[in-house]
Amino acid sequence: MPEPSTKDKRDREQILYDYVKSRVRTGEVYNDELGKAEPVKVAKLQISEECPNLIRTIETAPRDEDSSEEIAQFLGDDSLQSAEYGLYAMFGKPASIPAEEKAGQRMQELGITDPTQIAIWHSKLAKQEGRKTQQVRFARRRLTRRNQAVY
Repeated sequence: MPEPSTKDKRDREQILYDYVKSRVRTGEVYNDELGKAEPVKVAKLQISEECPNLIRTIETAPRDEDSSEEIAQFLGDDSLQSAEYGLYAMFGKPASIPAEEKAGQRMQELGITDPTQIAIWHSKLAKQEGRKTQQVRFARRRLTRRNQAVY
Protein backbone atom coordinates (compact mmCIF):
# COMPACT_ATOMS: atom_id res chain seq x y z
CA MET A 1 0.00 0.00 0.00
CA PRO A 2 1.53 3.35 -0.99
CA GLU A 3 2.38 5.81 1.76
CA PRO A 4 1.60 9.53 1.59
CA SER A 5 4.41 11.41 -0.08
CA THR A 6 6.28 14.41 1.24
CA LYS A 7 6.93 18.03 0.45
CA ASP A 8 10.60 17.52 1.34
CA LYS A 9 12.17 18.12 -2.06
CA ARG A 10 15.66 17.01 -1.02
CA ASP A 11 14.45 13.58 0.20
CA ARG A 12 12.42 13.01 -2.97
CA GLU A 13 15.39 13.90 -5.17
CA GLN A 14 17.70 11.75 -3.09
CA ILE A 15 15.59 8.63 -3.49
CA LEU A 16 15.41 9.17 -7.27
CA TYR A 17 19.20 9.59 -7.37
CA ASP A 18 19.75 6.50 -5.20
CA TYR A 19 17.51 4.33 -7.38
CA VAL A 20 19.16 5.49 -10.61
CA LYS A 21 22.68 5.08 -9.20
CA SER A 22 22.36 1.76 -7.36
CA ARG A 23 22.61 -1.62 -9.04
CA VAL A 24 20.77 -4.88 -8.39
CA ARG A 25 22.19 -8.34 -8.96
CA THR A 26 20.03 -10.26 -11.44
CA GLY A 27 22.19 -13.31 -12.10
CA GLU A 28 25.67 -14.58 -12.96
CA VAL A 29 27.77 -14.95 -16.09
CA TYR A 30 30.79 -17.21 -16.34
CA ASN A 31 33.93 -15.34 -17.37
CA ASP A 32 36.24 -17.69 -19.32
CA GLU A 33 39.26 -15.39 -18.98
CA LEU A 34 39.03 -15.20 -15.19
CA GLY A 35 37.71 -18.73 -14.79
CA LYS A 36 34.94 -17.72 -12.43
CA ALA A 37 31.35 -16.47 -12.35
CA GLU A 38 30.70 -12.73 -12.23
CA PRO A 39 27.47 -11.09 -11.11
CA VAL A 40 25.19 -9.42 -13.64
CA LYS A 41 23.90 -6.11 -12.28
CA VAL A 42 21.31 -3.70 -13.64
CA ALA A 43 20.09 -0.30 -12.48
CA LYS A 44 17.62 -0.50 -9.62
CA LEU A 45 15.34 1.94 -11.46
CA GLN A 46 14.62 0.98 -15.03
CA ILE A 47 13.23 3.85 -17.12
CA SER A 48 11.37 2.76 -20.24
CA GLU A 49 12.11 4.19 -23.68
CA GLU A 50 8.43 5.16 -23.63
CA CYS A 51 9.36 7.93 -21.16
CA PRO A 52 11.57 10.18 -23.34
CA ASN A 53 10.55 13.31 -21.43
CA LEU A 54 11.72 11.86 -18.10
CA ILE A 55 15.01 10.67 -19.61
CA ARG A 56 15.62 14.06 -21.22
CA THR A 57 14.68 15.91 -18.02
CA ILE A 58 16.99 13.84 -15.81
CA GLU A 59 19.90 14.46 -18.17
CA THR A 60 19.39 18.23 -18.37
CA ALA A 61 18.16 19.08 -14.85
CA PRO A 62 20.08 22.13 -13.54
CA ARG A 63 21.45 22.30 -10.00
CA ASP A 64 20.16 24.87 -7.54
CA GLU A 65 22.63 27.74 -7.07
CA ASP A 66 22.03 27.97 -3.30
CA SER A 67 22.16 24.23 -2.59
CA SER A 68 24.17 22.06 -4.96
CA GLU A 69 22.45 18.92 -3.60
CA GLU A 70 19.08 20.03 -4.95
CA ILE A 71 17.75 20.33 -8.47
CA ALA A 72 16.57 23.82 -9.34
CA GLN A 73 12.94 24.24 -10.31
CA PHE A 74 12.58 24.90 -14.00
CA LEU A 75 9.93 24.91 -16.68
CA GLY A 76 9.32 21.34 -17.79
CA ASP A 77 10.32 19.53 -14.58
CA ASP A 78 6.89 17.91 -14.21
CA SER A 79 8.02 14.44 -15.28
CA LEU A 80 10.96 14.58 -12.88
CA GLN A 81 8.78 15.61 -9.96
CA SER A 82 6.20 12.96 -10.85
CA ALA A 83 8.89 10.27 -10.73
CA GLU A 84 10.17 11.63 -7.39
CA TYR A 85 6.71 11.66 -5.81
CA GLY A 86 5.94 8.18 -7.09
CA LEU A 87 9.20 6.66 -5.84
CA TYR A 88 8.92 8.38 -2.50
CA ALA A 89 5.34 7.24 -2.03
CA MET A 90 6.25 3.62 -2.80
CA PHE A 91 9.72 3.24 -1.27
CA GLY A 92 10.91 6.43 0.37
CA LYS A 93 9.15 6.73 3.64
CA PRO A 94 11.96 7.50 6.06
CA ALA A 95 12.48 4.98 8.81
CA SER A 96 10.74 6.22 11.91
CA ILE A 97 12.72 6.77 15.06
CA PRO A 98 12.00 4.04 17.65
CA ALA A 99 9.73 5.04 20.54
CA GLU A 100 12.55 4.40 23.04
CA GLU A 101 14.84 6.83 21.24
CA LYS A 102 12.11 9.48 20.94
CA ALA A 103 11.49 9.13 24.68
CA GLY A 104 15.20 9.69 25.34
CA GLN A 105 15.16 12.81 23.16
CA ARG A 106 12.13 14.18 25.01
CA MET A 107 13.81 13.58 28.39
CA GLN A 108 16.85 15.55 27.23
CA GLU A 109 14.55 18.38 26.13
CA LEU A 110 12.88 18.34 29.57
CA GLY A 111 16.27 18.33 31.28
CA ILE A 112 15.62 15.22 33.42
CA THR A 113 18.88 14.07 35.06
CA ASP A 114 17.87 12.22 38.25
CA PRO A 115 18.19 8.42 37.68
CA THR A 116 14.87 7.66 39.39
CA GLN A 117 13.04 10.27 37.36
CA ILE A 118 14.75 8.99 34.20
CA ALA A 119 13.44 5.47 34.83
CA ILE A 120 9.89 6.68 35.52
CA TRP A 121 9.70 9.21 32.69
CA HIS A 122 11.41 6.98 30.16
CA SER A 123 8.73 4.34 30.62
CA LYS A 124 5.88 6.87 30.41
CA LEU A 125 7.26 8.70 27.40
CA ALA A 126 8.06 5.48 25.53
CA LYS A 127 4.45 4.34 25.97
CA GLN A 128 3.16 7.72 24.77
CA GLU A 129 5.40 7.65 21.70
CA GLY A 130 4.42 4.05 20.98
CA ARG A 131 0.73 4.99 21.03
CA LYS A 132 1.32 7.73 18.46
CA THR A 133 2.43 5.20 15.87
CA GLN A 134 -0.32 2.64 16.44
CA GLN A 135 -2.96 2.25 13.77
CA VAL A 136 -6.37 3.64 14.52
CA ARG A 137 -9.00 0.92 14.45
CA PHE A 138 -12.54 1.74 13.52
CA ALA A 139 -15.58 -0.26 14.48
CA ARG A 140 -16.86 -2.46 11.68
CA ARG A 141 -20.43 -1.82 10.75
CA ARG A 142 -22.69 -4.58 9.55
CA LEU A 143 -26.33 -4.54 8.67
CA THR A 144 -28.94 -6.83 10.19
CA ARG A 145 -31.77 -8.38 8.23
CA ARG A 146 -33.81 -5.24 8.78
CA ASN A 147 -30.95 -3.02 7.52
CA GLN A 148 -30.20 -1.69 10.96
CA ALA A 149 -26.58 -0.83 11.62
CA VAL A 150 -24.86 -2.88 14.33
CA TYR A 151 -21.46 -1.95 15.71
